[in-house]
Amino acid sequence: MFTGIITGVGRIAAVHAIGSSLDHGKRLTVEAPAGYLDDVDLGDSIALNGACMTVTSLDLPQRQFTIDISAESLSKTAGLDRIDHRINLEKALRAGDRLGGHIVSGHVDGIGTVTRFERTGESWTLSVLAPPALGKFLAYKGSVAI
Repeated sequence: MFTGIITGVGRIAAVHAIGSSLDHGKRLTVEAPAGYLDDVDLGDSIALNGACMTVTSLDLPQRQFTIDISAESLSKTAGLDRIDHRINLEKALRAGDRLGGHIVSGHVDGIGTVTRFERTGESWTLSVLAPPALGKFLAYKGSVAI
């Protein structure tokens, strides 16, 4: 589980195909900020742009970790297959951690389309069009992780 609060910004350092077709996923090498991986172990969950992933290898001197991302997850996320792309990082909650946001599962169900992003007084208005198939799962005044 996650809070939805970004705790670091990483960079996709490498992308490698896991299989020979588009039905297979990719192995991503992610470069993390200095010190970010100090308390991370193999098998830990880190959300990349909000999507829960599992650490499959660690290279602490290089500040890098790898994850294997399925074709399904790639189809439901944006920007997780481009080298040098900056991505938001969030480590999974631990028992006893402070909840600074909301409880978020990190399982992504679709990609929305930003239809409006403009200044409104001293704030901003962000409008996102959800995929029609997800509409029946959205509640008025409910929460959606973006």
